[in-house]
Amino acid sequence: MDRDTQYEADRGLLDHVFENLFRNAVTHNDEPVTVTVGSLEDRPGFYIADDGTGIPPEEVDAALEYGYSTAGSVSRSSASSSKRKDGK
Repeated sequence: MDRDTQYEADRGLLDHVFENLFRNAVTHNDEPVTVTVGSLEDRPGFYIADDGTGIPPEEVDAALEYGYSTAGSVSRSSASSSKRKDGK
């Protein structure tokens, strides 16, 4: 990710998103995991990915639904978009 690129986002929500993604990457993998953050090539924004075991194929559809949790409870998180300050 280019260190000179600035994004405009809700800081509290963005902190929450990063915290959840990093925690999930560690919690849901038995082996050490690498988390990567990078800029999208085809549109403004960024991605966060890890090299963990991933979501079992039979759970992918459910995992993409609002409120999905492996703990059996519904979370109250919400999605947010971010955009670069330079408009790209």
